[in-house]
Amino acid sequence: MASMLTADGKCRVQVYGSTISGNRKYKTEITKLDHFLQADEIPYEFIDIASNEEAKAYMRRKTKVGMVLPQVFCDGEFRATFEEVAEAVEIYQLRGILGLEDDPVNLDDLSDLNQLTEEQLAQLSAEIEKAPAKVPTRTT
Repeated sequence: MASMLTADGKCRVQVYGSTISGNRKYKTEITKLDHFLQADEIPYEFIDIASNEEAKAYMRRKTKVGMVLPQVFCDGEFRATFEEVAEAVEIYQLRGILGLEDDPVNLDDLSDLNQLTEEQLAQLSAEIEKAPAKVPTRTT
C-alpha cells in the first residue's frame, strides 16, 4: 500500500475548503469528508482558501470543477469532489479514487491469488471484512 506521507513527512492528501462558509450543505459535506478520511485512516491537510489567496489560485488552476467545495487533492493533483468521494466510499474505493493504491487487488479475478504479496493479501482481507454481506433477495 502506498505511503500516506511524502518523503519530507507532509500529508499527500489535501482538502481544499473554507473556514468561513455559512453554507449548510458545505458544512455537512466537509464533516462527512473528514469522517470518511478518518475512518480509512487517511491523514490530510486542510487548506483554507478563504485565508490563502495563493492556495485558492492554485486550486483554480488545477481543478476541473471550478469553485465547488470541498475538493480533494493528492500529491498536488485534483482527485475528487465530495460527491465523487462519497460514491467511492460506497463501493470501497476511497483510496483508489485518491490515488493511494499502488496495485489494487481485483476482487473479480482471484486466479492469481497465490502470487499476491503479504500486503496485497492484507488489503484483500480488509476489503472483504468491510464489504457488506450479500443477502439473497427473493424475486416474485
